[in-house]
Amino acid sequence: MPVDRVDAMSRFYSLMPVLENANEREFRDGAALNALSRTGGPLTDGERGHVLEAVETLRRDDAEMLRFATLANAAMHQLGITVGDYQPLAGNVSSLQDPQRVIIEMEKSPMAQQCVDELKRSLQVLR
Repeated sequence: MPVDRVDAMSRFYSLMPVLENANEREFRDGAALNALSRTGGPLTDGERGHVLEAVETLRRDDAEMLRFATLANAAMHQLGITVGDYQPLAGNVSSLQDPQRVIIEMEKSPMAQQCVDELKRSLQVLR
């Protein structure tokens, strides 16, 4: 196998644990924000600190995910891998990586809309 292809594969696969960790942190921080009281009124000092910490962590994780997803996308492009290379499992079972399932989950996040639109366009081109 050519060295540049091995390098691209190594870069791509080495990014997956980093993206998964950032995704998990983003989920926890989003859950922390959702745990705030929805009855209205002023926030306590503790709540304000909690909100600021969660928002800053979400911003950092978002920037990290964008940076590493961009690197993964470049490696996929170099390898000639596209969303269309995904092969669904036989039967009615849907894997966590199924592009349609990913779209459904990502549509719940307003910040992911650009990614959702791009993924939908990619899937339409391949059908």
